[in-house]
Amino acid sequence: MTAYKDLFDNHTPLFHILYAPIYGLFGETPDIVFLMRLSTIPLYLAAIYLTYAIAKELFDKRIGLYAAALTAIYPRFFLIMAEFRADDLWLVLWLTSCLLYVKNRDKIETNYIFGFVVGAMFCVSMKSILLIACLVGASSASYVLGYRTENNHKARDIVAFVSGLATLPVVLLSYLASHDALGHFINQAILHNAPTHPDYLKRLISAAPYLSVYLILAAVAWKANHSPSRQQTSRRTTLLIWLTFFIPGIYIFWPWMTAQTTIPAIPIAAIFFTSAISQIPARLNYRSVSLSAVALIIAALFEVSALIPNLSAQSDKNAKPENDLLKAVLSLTDKSDKVFDLKGETIFRQRAYFPVLETITRENVQRNPELDTIAEDVVAQKAVVAIPDAPRIPPRGRQFLNDHYVQVGPVRVPGKTWPAPLPTGLLKVEIVIPGEYGLVNANGLVKASIDGVTADWPVYLSQGEHTVFVAPNTSGPLVLVWNRALEHDYLPSIF
Repeated sequence: MTAYKDLFDNHTPLFHILYAPIYGLFGETPDIVFLMRLSTIPLYLAAIYLTYAIAKELFDKRIGLYAAALTAIYPRFFLIMAEFRADDLWLVLWLTSCLLYVKNRDKIETNYIFGFVVGAMFCVSMKSILLIACLVGASSASYVLGYRTENNHKARDIVAFVSGLATLPVVLLSYLASHDALGHFINQAILHNAPTHPDYLKRLISAAPYLSVYLILAAVAWKANHSPSRQQTSRRTTLLIWLTFFIPGIYIFWPWMTAQTTIPAIPIAAIFFTSAISQIPARLNYRSVSLSAVALIIAALFEVSALIPNLSAQSDKNAKPENDLLKAVLSLTDKSDKVFDLKGETIFRQRAYFPVLETITRENVQRNPELDTIAEDVVAQKAVVAIPDAPRIPPRGRQFLNDHYVQVGPVRVPGKTWPAPLPTGLLKVEIVIPGEYGLVNANGLVKASIDGVTADWPVYLSQGEHTVFVAPNTSGPLVLVWNRALEHDYLPSIF
């Protein structure tokens, strides 16, 4: 199976390539999400260390320790890094590139590594376009303002950087091209994510009050972060201007704003916040550092107080439902079965509907209803399991699933429900997924005839319309349900 060609993915591939061996090591287990989240702990620790290293390079060890501590317990940072997502690796590569940027790069190999890390960022997330564009803009703005470094990069340094930048992208693109997946990659990871009807002016106007306050705070931080060293001041200024550009840039230019998109700003903001706080005693002619320490401790306590309830809520929200869903999928299906889900949350089985149903896809379907081919794809692929009803499913496909699938525990399977009181006479049902079925009510299997023949459950039903006859005194509701669910004790949730 080749990514982009055989399955839809609107991310660039490096993160998944690196973690595929770990996924394979764990195998098919309902605990896979928890285990894969554990595997990202080294990325969380690396991000904290890199925050310390950048702050130490720009300021000193004390600022580095404070900034790393504030970053580590910042609620949004902690919760996102506790998830298994490409943004974890993306952040680590970004911070690594920042560290290389603020260090002296007077060797060819250092410039090659710097370029290689930036290239790796693009292979993890296309959001790197905005990151690097803001960094280039910030560096140019710093230069125009007169904060110029003493480094005179030679042509060989630029060649080394560009060579490093191209290494991973060329390798991955060549691989995709050799597997006839390059066009699919461009459509899914690049064109799919591009904004379709951007209203940049409207976004700018709506964000103006918040951006004004943000820019004022950035100006205060910039004023507080001058250094006697011209080169150090240039580096500080560049990263601070980057921070000033990046948050408004996401809000105005990126297709949608999410918590994980803003995560690269958190460590950098923590560094400059810590630096500004640490200068309070000097500004007040107060020699002891205890005042700034108290302020930073108070900030840390606020972060912890916000983090604790979020941890509890996140644990209650995610852990058990994910585990139950995967248990049901593994119990009810084998590797050849297809399923319907939003964006691969069933993990171990191929999806019947090719596009992932996230924000951009839903907007595209709203504009082009003909893209909602869920009904046709589910039937063609014989999807035997579907996720529960959700508002994120496009209307036409959602109605089809509600009509032809029934809830059994944490999933839905093919079937039909007749609520009480039961209609008189023959009951009609359209079978869209052929297979063995059973007819049950709250008391168990129900005596009935199918298409005029006495049923000996389970009964194989072909695709198409069938008639069901039950005794007049049969109590409802009745559910005709895919028999494999009954075999594994997944009973209709209506009972």
